[in-house]
Amino acid sequence: MTSTFKHLAAGTALALALSSAGAAAAVASPAHGPASAQMSSERHMRHMSHDHHFAVMMIPHHQGAIDMAELALEKSDRPEVRDLAEKIIEVQTEEIEQLQAAADRLAAEKDEDRHRHGRHGHGHHGHGHHGHGHHGGQGHGGGMGGDMHGGMMGGMDGMGLEELAKLSGDEFDKAFLEEMIAHHRMAVEMARMELQMGTDPELRAMAETMIEDQQAEIELMQGWLEEWFTA
Repeated sequence: MTSTFKHLAAGTALALALSSAGAAAAVASPAHGPASAQMSSERHMRHMSHDHHFAVMMIPHHQGAIDMAELALEKSDRPEVRDLAEKIIEVQTEEIEQLQAAADRLAAEKDEDRHRHGRHGHGHHGHGHHGHGHHGGQGHGGGMGGDMHGGMMGGMDGMGLEELAKLSGDEFDKAFLEEMIAHHRMAVEMARMELQMGTDPELRAMAETMIEDQQAEIELMQGWLEEWFTA
């Protein structure tokens, strides 16, 4: 479906991937057009470590939750929903700042590692580049990009922000809870992937916190759905 919410997240993920991966070499010339730019971005994301990719992909996912929560503050009259929305905005805004700092740090470490290998004669694209990997090895970097990107975007296939904004009253609250539950579940899945495949202590600790916090919020929202909307 055509969803402003979905497309915003996709565009944000693309931009962050480019900027965090040292995108100057990836930006296509005007003669090549958008398709070439997308291919360049995908190549950069395939060469990210799992940790770097987790940080880059979780940022737009968190922004999607914040966008929905801000809409809930405008549309919902239920104090429970409004309180939850305020919490989501506060917590996930802070986490976005932490994720961006981690992504910047990992990008800088990657550049430093590449330059160090280059000084030792390995070059940027030779065997040394792949053999040494990116903060966890090729197995952590190359194989996860499609899985996490596909998983995150799969979580955006429900009702879009524009459709949600058209609702009001109980219809809005019910749809908001359903959409936020699905969104939280995808974040939990992404965080579990980080615990399985990531090696960065800071991001692993963040993933554990995300799982704990968002699982608790899922249970809370499921309880509201049953209490308020089950005949």
